[in-house]
Amino acid sequence: MSQIKWPEVIFRYHDYFFGPFVEISTKEPEKWGEFLVRCYEKVGDRLELVETATLQGNQFYESNRKFYTNWYIEVLGFQNNKIVRVAWDKFDLFDRNVAIWLQNKHNSAPDINFHQEIIPVIEEFVNKHKCHLTVVSDFAHSLSSSNKDIKFISMLTADDARTNYYATYRIGVYCGEENNIIVPWDDLKTQPVCTSNRIFYHDHHPRNVIALNLSSKEIAHDILFGFNHNDLSYNSYYHSGEKILSSKKQVWIP
Repeated sequence: MSQIKWPEVIFRYHDYFFGPFVEISTKEPEKWGEFLVRCYEKVGDRLELVETATLQGNQFYESNRKFYTNWYIEVLGFQNNKIVRVAWDKFDLFDRNVAIWLQNKHNSAPDINFHQEIIPVIEEFVNKHKCHLTVVSDFAHSLSSSNKDIKFISMLTADDARTNYYATYRIGVYCGEENNIIVPWDDLKTQPVCTSNRIFYHDHHPRNVIALNLSSKEIAHDILFGFNHNDLSYNSYYHSGEKILSSKKQVWIP
């Protein structure tokens, strides 16, 4: 009997537009059948299942969750009447290249104040994870940080993000006084999203930023530091009767 060759599994995180990315390559797909991908969030000493997916050989899977999550991902297969673990990966930003793309314009000129206000949150993120961070901003030439592991650029392409960065986070879509915000998740602004046994506000953000009236720093902190399991406000504020079509105040949509 010929020996079965183990598949090659590639893991990436926050691949420019999506969350975790898993690709399974095999020259013997007929001998493996379906694979099961399990994505967990590591919370203290336990793993909480976030979502699962089934794949055939030579297929890939992408998660929609975009805010920081302490991921643990495993790929399971079936051989000799047994479930076997084909591959696994633990999310770790230490000494990795990370990009944070700051966006804040919608039919209006960008506002440098937003970019400047978020720099301390980004510095806190780098100090925590000991990573090498690139800030993508329209105001790259005007921004600075005393942290030597933070640099600024004005543009990042999808190919560059996938090739050069372990993780990419996107912060902001900014609504000024007379702007109309039209986004594909408009119908989710007043509803929670439920994934497995976890409830959060949206794949872009763990909380309802409208109901909580979060500041720019708070929104950036949520996206970069993830779901705070000890903060009851993550579980108590979901519904908002406010419709974001035009606004006389400044509103953030993650």
